Amino acid sequence: MGKKRILMLSARWIYPLDAGYKMRIHYIAKALSNIYSIDFLCLKHPGVLPKDHPFDHIISLPLSKIKLVITIIKYFFKGWPLQVAGYYDQRVKKYLETHLSTINFIKTPTSCKIMRFFKFT
Repeated sequence: MGKKRILMLSARWIYPLDAGYKMRIHYIAKALSNIYSIDFLCLKHPGVLPKDHPFDHIISLPLSKIKLVITIIKYFFKGWPLQVAGYYDQRVKKYLETHLSTINFIKTPTSCKIMRFFKFT
């Protein structure tokens, strides 16, 4: 039986490791990769990927600046908080709906940042 899968979500690309939040995500993933298969989903286009990265799969769903502005305006007038409206993307929802049965855990950089990915009422 293979390793269990963890999906890590981040609104930002984490390399190079030049900020604390980037290092935190990298080293948590590195520690977990000894036990789990780690997939990484981010809303930025991946840049340089170091050879020693801990991820088995990287899913990049970059948002164009135009789409970001349109999305913020659209959901702002629906009463959504800007932090949610700015990062809400139907592609993330579709990815999760399609792959949720194969993922054992979902990890976000910090628990408060998960609101960027999901609508709440």
